[in-house]
Amino acid sequence: MDFSAIPLPESWLEFGTRLLVILLATGLALWLTGRVANRLDSWARRQGNLAPSEGEKRLRTASNILRYAASLMIVTIAAAVLLNEFGINVVPLLAGASFMGLILGFGAQNLVK
Repeated sequence: MDFSAIPLPESWLEFGTRLLVILLATGLALWLTGRVANRLDSWARRQGNLAPSEGEKRLRTASNILRYAASLMIVTIAAAVLLNEFGINVVPLLAGASFMGLILGFGAQNLVK
């Protein structure tokens, strides 16, 4: 087997440090997302504009959607950065994901009508 095509980092310590920074930044972003969603939850409960049961249901749904969408975006970006760090070209993957998003958007548009 010929491993000469695999790009090796200049320094394993530098490579490991970059990976650690990416993972720590991802963890921090996920933690902050949870904190923001929880703050939004508590702020809306203090406002009390809606009936408790209806408002809590709406708030819980909105909070979960925000948390899930942000987490999905953060993990996707982190995965792309990690793959790029390992020398894998992520441009074709991102192009395919964009195309799939376009297809899903047009499909959802027909469902909404």
